[in-house]
Amino acid sequence: MKQSSFFLRIFAAIVIVAGLGVPVSAEIDMQFWKKPGYFDGYYKDLTFVGSKRPTVKSEEQEVLMQFIRELEISEERGLQYLKSMITPQSSSALDFNLGVQYYKADDIKNAQRYFQNAVRKWPTFQAAYKLLGYCCLQGEDWTNAAAAFSRATALGEDDAKTYGLLGMIYLNQEKILESESAYKKAIIADPGTLDWYKGLAQTLVNQGKHLELVSLFEEMIDQAPDAEAERDFLLMQSNSFIALNQNLNAAANYEIVRRMGLGNADSMGRLGDIYLNENQVELATEAYVESIELDPEQSQDIPVNSATIMVSRGFWKNGQVLIDVIRKVFAKGILPENHLTLLRLEAQVALGEQMDSAIVIGFLEEILELEPEDGQTLLLLAKFAASREDIEESRKYYEQVIELEEYEYEGLIQYAQMLGRRRLYCDAVPLLRDALDVEYTTQVEVYLDNVERACRRQRLGRR
Repeated sequence: MKQSSFFLRIFAAIVIVAGLGVPVSAEIDMQFWKKPGYFDGYYKDLTFVGSKRPTVKSEEQEVLMQFIRELEISEERGLQYLKSMITPQSSSALDFNLGVQYYKADDIKNAQRYFQNAVRKWPTFQAAYKLLGYCCLQGEDWTNAAAAFSRATALGEDDAKTYGLLGMIYLNQEKILESESAYKKAIIADPGTLDWYKGLAQTLVNQGKHLELVSLFEEMIDQAPDAEAERDFLLMQSNSFIALNQNLNAAANYEIVRRMGLGNADSMGRLGDIYLNENQVELATEAYVESIELDPEQSQDIPVNSATIMVSRGFWKNGQVLIDVIRKVFAKGILPENHLTLLRLEAQVALGEQMDSAIVIGFLEEILELEPEDGQTLLLLAKFAASREDIEESRKYYEQVIELEEYEYEGLIQYAQMLGRRRLYCDAVPLLRDALDVEYTTQVEVYLDNVERACRRQRLGRR
C-alpha cells in the first residue's frame, strides 16, 4: 500500500497521529547575526571595571591621544602610527584599540589578530574577548567563537546579544542544552527581541519539548512583527499541538492562517489530513481541493496520495472530486505514473459506485494498455468476464495472471474458484495442486480434496 500524504510532509521530528507523520511547514530563521549592521554597536560603550581593564602607562595614554589625532588626518595614517607603537611589552589597550579600528573598517582578519594579542597580554580583558568572539563568528569558527563569548560572560558580560550569539553557536554545534540555557538568559536580558525566542524554539524543537513550545509560540505570535511571521509561528505551533495529540487545536491554527489569506498547499493539505483523520470528510475534501489549486507546481505525489487515501477509505464521491481537480489543475503535465494511479482510483470509484460494467471495464482496459502486467487489473477483468459468463475471456486473463510470479498463487486460487462455481471441477484440480506447490495451506488442501471428489463423481456420472 502507498503511504499517506502525511509522509510526504516530513516534520523535523516525526510525530505519530493515527499512523501518519506531520512536519514543520515554516522554518525558524537562525541567521539574525548576519543582518547588516547587527554588530555596529559592539565597539561602543566599552567600559571596564577592576581587573577587566588593562593597565595603561602614562606614556601610552599619550600614544592613544596621538592615535586619535592621526586618525583625524587619515585612517591609514592612524593605523600605521599605532601599529608602529605596539610591542610585546606594550599595554593590551593599544592592541585592543587597533583591533577596534580594524573592526570598524570591516577588516576582520586584522581585527581578530589584535584582539587575540590583547587577551594574550591581559587574560581578563572582557571587551576584547567579546569582540574576538564576533571576529571568529564572521569566519564561522564556531569553536573559538564559543570559547571567546563564554570567557566574556564568565568575566561578567551579560548583554542579550552575547548570550544570543552563544545560543546560536551552541545550536550550530548541536549542544542543545547549552543553547537552550543561553537563549533563556538572552530573553531574560532582553525580552523584546524575537530572535532569542526563535533560537529557544529551535532548541525545544530539537528536544521534542512540545508542551513548552506551545506556550513559547503563543508569546511569539503576540510579538510577530507582521502577518507572515504570525503565520509561520501559527504553523509551527500546530506541529506541537499535533505532537501532543491536540489535532483540533492544530486545525484551528490552520484555519486562522487560511482566513488570513496566507494558507499554502502544504498547510491546507495538512488541514485536510487532520479533518480526514477526524472523519470530517466534507471539510477534508474542501481543504484538499484548496491545497491542490493553490500550487499547480507542487509535487503531484501529494494530492494523488490524498485522493488515494480518500478512495481507500470508501469515500467514492469525495475521492472522485479530488481526482477531477487533480486532472484539471495538472492537465497535460500529469506524470505517467500518477495518471496510472488515478486510473486505478477511478476504476475503484466506478466499482464502489456500482457503475455500468462497461465503464469499469473501460478503465481497466486503459490501465492494462499502460501496464500490461498489472496483476490486480487482470484479476478484475477476469472476474468481470466471468460475471458475463464469458468463460474463455475469463480464462485468458487468469492465464496471464498466473504467469506473473507476484500474483501466481492468488491467480491460481481465484481461477480454480471461478471454474468450481461453474462445475468445471476437473479443470480446477491441477490449478489447486499448483497453488499448493507455491504455498501450502490446510484450507487449500481441504478445498482440493472436495474438488477432486466432485471431479470423480462428475466422471463417473458421465460413464
